[in-house]
Amino acid sequence: MQFNRWTRQFLRREEAECFVDTIDFPPLLELAGFHTFLSMINDPDLEVLEIFDIEDDGPFSPPEKIGVTWVARNAGYQHKRLIPLTAYALVRHQGFDGLPLVLHIEVTEAGGVQINLCLRQDDVDHRSGLKAWAGECERRGNPFRGRLLALTRNGVDFLPPQKVESADLILPGDVLNTLNRTFAFLADPESWPEGLRHRAALLAGAPGLGKSLAAKWLAEDLGVTTVWITAGVLCDIPPTAIFDWARRLKPVLLILEDLAVALGPDGNAGRVGDFLGEMDGFTDLEGIGVLATTNDLDGLDPALNPKTRPGRFHRLIELEPPDRDLRRALIDRRCTVSGFKNRPSETMVKVLSEATGGFTCAQIAELVDEACSRIVWAELSGKNPEIDRTFETVLAERSRPTSVGFAVCERSA
Repeated sequence: MQFNRWTRQFLRREEAECFVDTIDFPPLLELAGFHTFLSMINDPDLEVLEIFDIEDDGPFSPPEKIGVTWVARNAGYQHKRLIPLTAYALVRHQGFDGLPLVLHIEVTEAGGVQINLCLRQDDVDHRSGLKAWAGECERRGNPFRGRLLALTRNGVDFLPPQKVESADLILPGDVLNTLNRTFAFLADPESWPEGLRHRAALLAGAPGLGKSLAAKWLAEDLGVTTVWITAGVLCDIPPTAIFDWARRLKPVLLILEDLAVALGPDGNAGRVGDFLGEMDGFTDLEGIGVLATTNDLDGLDPALNPKTRPGRFHRLIELEPPDRDLRRALIDRRCTVSGFKNRPSETMVKVLSEATGGFTCAQIAELVDEACSRIVWAELSGKNPEIDRTFETVLAERSRPTSVGFAVCERSA
């Protein structure tokens, strides 16, 4: 930071007689940097005397009258706060016996945010206490905390709550219990032994078996900061940067979609190596949970496949197409969530559950949706369609090469 005459006069020291501690927020955490600064100047222990927005033009207003409006530029998130984009705040910290210091915030050339805490060399003994206070301000003012986020090539998007109930997940009962038990530590990491404050699980199975839906349910059920990361983003952003960012958000759940696409044996060796290094725990993983999904377990780099190299992923959960009882439950649930009033008969539901052996959850859902759509369309056209007959027709069509809505699959006994 550049010392101007106002800050030197306030501290009654020349630049060489001052000490600066810096808190860096990379571009992905730009939003958190601004909110941390706000959290600092709004701290009840802080007496804000003056704020500057220009290097040498002097104070322009007390903090309650700052005239610069800053709008967070994130999809679905418009949060207006009064804050200067670059500022010096002259303050006294009553928590440290009225310690005078300067808080300075600026946007870096890389697009991140930097906060500087400047104090006199005579007061350097307060450094550790001030760093602890700054860390608390960061946690308190972090707008990401407890939110569902999507990491993208252009930054961070705020996602709406995922309204997924356990009843929506037609999976073997032990799957949800395993996920819940594996990541329960995130709700209160300090109450768990140190060796159990990081866990990783891999959901594997063909497309359409409910892996992503299970991940959405877990994010909603845990209620902790959750970051959704696609394979494309994992290819573009180095794993070290992702994990460094996650450490600023913990406790946090990272959901990595389609892992084999980004980290298969033919992938970028440097990216795979970086990810292996992070998952090995050479860096701090406490308070971080990792839930990854893959459609192709054998397509993963062998060093990541739990079958060939256990340890990096503590649990492997392999999903199979639903059995007859689960298919019946899925048909019932799909009719319910679709708001369909004229349900098929119990006899028809039994026929459907018997005839859809080998179907994925997504294929069964599409079958029900297609039949319901035809029935509603017929009713709106003034016709009186036969419910069971419509379901029979859609079921028969699924075996034709020209069927629409889902891929043809082989029936299993």
